[in-house]
Amino acid sequence: NPATASIKVSSIPSHAEVYLDSALVGTTPMTITGVGPGTHTVALMKEGYQDYTRTVTITDGETVRLINIFLLKSGFSQFPGMNYPNWSAGGPGSRIDPGAIIERVNARFDKVRF
Repeated sequence: NPATASIKVSSIPSHAEVYLDSALVGTTPMTITGVGPGTHTVALMKEGYQDYTRTVTITDGETVRLINIFLLKSGFSQFPGMNYPNWSAGGPGSRIDPGAIIERVNARFDKVRF
């Protein structure tokens, strides 16, 4: 028997509904336990916020962490289709490589360069 895995999920704001493969399993923050290995879809939904969906592939006994997922208020844009190579926000440790996916961004920026 393969070992089961777990998925730790938290969001900002908290108390978002958590769905695993389209089944409601609880609200954030939470740990989904007993997850079989393979590819799964995790979705977060909260009234007044855009839905978040992520596909994860997990192996036997692994713990996947989706921590502090920042849910955007409904009506906000994420600039789809734009690519900003060598983007930084305040220092060399804040570089985003081309093709990277931003899942969490702090709300305050002193300086942003593109």
